[in-house]
Amino acid sequence: MDSSIDNSTMGRCQYNQRETDGRLCRGGCGFFGSEANRGLCSKCYVEYLKHQIATSEPGICQKLEVTESEPDQINHISSSVLEDLNDAMRSCTIRGKNRCGCCNKKVGLLGFACRCGHTFCGSHRYPESHACNFDYKAAGRVALEKNNQLCRGDKMKERS
Repeated sequence: MDSSIDNSTMGRCQYNQRETDGRLCRGGCGFFGSEANRGLCSKCYVEYLKHQIATSEPGICQKLEVTESEPDQINHISSSVLEDLNDAMRSCTIRGKNRCGCCNKKVGLLGFACRCGHTFCGSHRYPESHACNFDYKAAGRVALEKNNQLCRGDKMKERS
């Protein structure tokens, strides 16, 4: 037999014996307790912690007072905003991520994700074929402004 295996096994056995020391749980459940858990078994120790939290200072878990906002402010939403919201909800049909946003065809793992947030099959993946509402022109302008910084020459006459 290998002596290193025997030593590691003996170390674990001695550790377990030291941990429990044959003392029964102070809770009286019949299991063995440990010093780390104040002489309690794991189940009784969890119950002990729950009891400690329940009887701890009430300052830790204070109830928040909820003040109601004025409902009149909420009711004054203009009708045009509500109509725009309804139109947007009608035009946006929510489909699964594994189905095409136009023809509802299963695309599986090979679906093409568009910048408008939908997934499309191979025939509807281009913005022209699915009436994409993403503004590519504005996104391109922002990308150009970010990547191509303005370079100006010196305006001081002495440096020429």
